Amino acid sequence: MSDFLRKIYYQLRPEHRLLVRKVLFSPLDIFDHISGKRHPLRPPRGLIFTGRGDFIETGRHFVQLLQTYSGLSSSSKVLDIGSGIGRLAVALTEVISAEGCYEGFDIVKTGIKWCQKNISPKYPNFTFIHLPARNHLYNLNTEIQSTSIRFPYQNDRFDIAVATSVFTHMLHDEVAHYLQEVSRTLVPGGRAMFTFFCIDERSRPYMNSAEIRFPYRHHKCYIMSEKVPEANVAYEFEEIQNLFKNAQLTLLHRIPGRWSGAPEYADSLEFQDTFFVCKTII
Repeated sequence: MSDFLRKIYYQLRPEHRLLVRKVLFSPLDIFDHISGKRHPLRPPRGLIFTGRGDFIETGRHFVQLLQTYSGLSSSSKVLDIGSGIGRLAVALTEVISAEGCYEGFDIVKTGIKWCQKNISPKYPNFTFIHLPARNHLYNLNTEIQSTSIRFPYQNDRFDIAVATSVFTHMLHDEVAHYLQEVSRTLVPGGRAMFTFFCIDERSRPYMNSAEIRFPYRHHKCYIMSEKVPEANVAYEFEEIQNLFKNAQLTLLHRIPGRWSGAPEYADSLEFQDTFFVCKTII
């Protein structure tokens, strides 16, 4: 998307952006319906409001990462923070058995309603909850702040937590609070996968010349748009480490993302920087 189109897009309210997407993708959705080639659990393109790339294959790719770095198994109890319209959930239906479970929540009601209607009836151990919170990119219909949200799950419940393309749309204090809640709800030694736009010595020279740019400093992070602060948010590597440490999370592994166009990261399979952590055992 060009800078001009992106600025126009961000001028719209979240619900109007979704309407634009529905209109633009309606011909493809009609074709998918007629041809019968759409995966039975892939939402219509016009309803998908997060992420880029193939919906099904991207979800499966994340599952592979979880299996490799987070110990995902058929009996895992997984928390999906910002579950969207089920990209990871759909992929996990191919892995998690009745011995495990999946719980997802999101601030966008349309995604949760679609998942409750299309996924949960077929997979009763997959549940979805709408947790409204104010976000300039996704939800302006509430005054509830993300920093006041308590995840609706008991302590030490989950083996694995996931947040993909979530902290890339949250400001510093919100991320700090969510990480505390992740730590609370993970079992001791439980693992998590998060994606960020991470600024380090290699990506810094390119952070304002890439497709996604971060020209504005905002407290302890960098933002792409002053009008829509949560449109895209980046963090310095050292600050991400501080956030993890303060939440009693230990960094295990990082896969640099290619978002910045830094030559050293150009061949990365990940667009965003992907972090794997575990809950510190005290």
